[in-house]
Amino acid sequence: SLETEIKLLKEKYGVEGFMLTDDMFTVSMDHIKKVSRVMKKYNMIWTAQARTHAVTEEMLRIMKDAGCVQIDFGVESGSQRVLDEIINKKATVDHARQAFVLCKKVGIRAMANLMLGNPTETEEEMRMTLELAKEIKPDYVFYSIVTPLPNTKLWEMVNAMLPDHNKIAVDDYKNMNWDGRSFPEKFNFSKVKDLARVHTMFERELHSLVIKNAIKSNLFYLKMILTLPHRLARF
Repeated sequence: SLETEIKLLKEKYGVEGFMLTDDMFTVSMDHIKKVSRVMKKYNMIWTAQARTHAVTEEMLRIMKDAGCVQIDFGVESGSQRVLDEIINKKATVDHARQAFVLCKKVGIRAMANLMLGNPTETEEEMRMTLELAKEIKPDYVFYSIVTPLPNTKLWEMVNAMLPDHNKIAVDDYKNMNWDGRSFPEKFNFSKVKDLARVHTMFERELHSLVIKNAIKSNLFYLKMILTLPHRLARF
């Protein structure tokens, strides 16, 4: 059971914190309550993933009371068309706005994951994503160029757009630069020719937000060090 595992990790290995990497975590309130009870019982610090349309203030308060300090959201895009037609999200742009408002109200850090260069996406739609990031002011923001990885639905989608002689093969990934500063055109199915330029635009436009977050994050990490007794002992 979850409690058996948490008890073992806490008492035998001195584990004090967890990152729950399950983007379906907030779908069931009963599940959240069960996990939160165990986390609170063993005084754990933890983070979770959530879908923007599946969080409520009541839910967030239960999680915060149980030691949750951050939630990671797949905001993905500021374009509703991209969310609906390409990513197939059930969430709306307004869901993202509301989720970040609630996190700030409750006092939980909120991270935004953003995607650039979705198939058929225009530069205007990418700018909509940028403007949404500025509006919701995440405590941490991560943005990356969309890459169709093998055997995913996205990979199947883009390969269906290509002639047989030019389909994406596994070997095409070997020499790929993953830092966003260059991007092979073979993987680009957006309406923008140079996605690296857009990635650089995001870096420039979000620079002030990132700097402010760095200052806040340093204070947050210091608080965590002081909160976790074993971690403090190692310092």
